[in-house]
Amino acid sequence: MSAIWNHHALHLVDFMNGNNEAQARMYIEQLMLFPTHIQDRIFEDISHLSHCSSEAVATIINKYSMIDIQ
Repeated sequence: MSAIWNHHALHLVDFMNGNNEAQARMYIEQLMLFPTHIQDRIFEDISHLSHCSSEAVATIINKYSMIDIQ
């Protein structure tokens, strides 16, 4: 996993554990540049985690940051 995604995931998990969804959304929108529909998917996937660890969140972020090459 990319060190960048792990770093972002640490901050995102802190926001999520603090019940600060607005701050978490601003973080992924402004710093990570994800559009709104991708943010919704990320938060949906995070909400289904049984344990919200930074590694699990980094995996989700990585999933949505991958570019489809055909």
